[in-house]
Amino acid sequence: MSTHLYRRQGGTYYFRRAIPTNLRDRFGGRREWIASLRTKDRVEAKRLLPALVQAFDAAINDVQSSSPASYGPEQNEVSRVIRKPLGAPQRPSVALLATFEAYAVEQGLKPATAAEWRSMLKTLVAFVGHEDAARLTTKDIDGWRDHLLSTPGRRGKFRTPGTVKDKYLCALRATLSWAVEKRKLPGNVATSVKVRTPTRPKLRERDFTTSEASAVLNATFIDYRECSDYDKRARRWIPWLC
Repeated sequence: MSTHLYRRQGGTYYFRRAIPTNLRDRFGGRREWIASLRTKDRVEAKRLLPALVQAFDAAINDVQSSSPASYGPEQNEVSRVIRKPLGAPQRPSVALLATFEAYAVEQGLKPATAAEWRSMLKTLVAFVGHEDAARLTTKDIDGWRDHLLSTPGRRGKFRTPGTVKDKYLCALRATLSWAVEKRKLPGNVATSVKVRTPTRPKLRERDFTTSEASAVLNATFIDYRECSDYDKRARRWIPWLC
């Protein structure tokens, strides 16, 4: 099968396949079909090759089984049939949940954390309708984030921006980053997804006011007759020590 590979000047590998003689007139007289594999790595090129061979064979069979009269002179067989299946090479699928399980084991996540993150990633799978991490886009993650913020959870409560940011997106980013490290994915599409957490209004100062502190300390002089001597001493001195 490697005979279908060839390298042009510059080092990029191409897929090349001869068009059957009896079909060349339907391909504008072309003798062979050539498509760039967009890689200079021979191992990667050989990995991509089987899918392209299969797509080419399917396209040729499609042309052979169709009637020449069914296509007008302005239609090009190459663009109509071949280019679609022989488009940009597709990366193999990467199962998101299986990737998470491998990451959780290697990272040594606690069982409770792993269970929580697993359930969060399942909400992403349900939202996008598949679990192929290689097909995820930043737009998918943006939509998932908005969905999490706008719909209530299982208990009927809305998730806070902090929860979505520090739990849901954190679980996804960590999983995809691990997949990138293991050369399973070319990049982490969740990196640029942000969640704005509004600043909570400041209702009061953290410390007691002078009048509040005075009220607390003055209460230590009250004689609580119903308390034991131990409790009386605790009530008397603990506020002063704090």
